Amino acid sequence: MLQTEAHLQALGFTVSEINPMGKAEHVFTHIIWHMEGFFCHVTEQHVPEGYLWKHKSELRQLALPSAIRYYTKAVLSTEDDQ
Repeated sequence: MLQTEAHLQALGFTVSEINPMGKAEHVFTHIIWHMEGFFCHVTEQHVPEGYLWKHKSELRQLALPSAIRYYTKAVLSTEDDQ
């Protein structure tokens, strides 16, 4: 989690809370990704260059890799104030 917070701070975010979302695995034909996600609350919402800021209601409109489906479902199931 410390790496996640440090990365967000390097991007200019002020992190107020980080919650683990669990581990997920995605299997390609020749490699396995072992992933660990975090739900991060930030107090500043500027957008670093090269990034897009999207509300969770817009996630279904995006072409997202199936590898992160576990995390997309978790985000969509949260309350709007999170």
